Amino acid sequence: MHIGRSTRIAMAQRGMRSKDLAQILGMTQTSISLVLSRESSPGGLVKKLAEVFGMKASEFVALGED
Repeated sequence: MHIGRSTRIAMAQRGMRSKDLAQILGMTQTSISLVLSRESSPGGLVKKLAEVFGMKASEFVALGED
């Protein structure tokens, strides 16, 4: 799983910026930048991100797989 890649792909598909995602999640842009650079992340964050992008967690994770 590459959480950063999945997040970047989902953001690009929706024309979303990291600033937008940070606002939706109630996080700072710095925190989002850290997420974008990670390979893995706690399951709770994966679930939140999947919900933001209107996907199942498994679909979200699959976006970042090679």
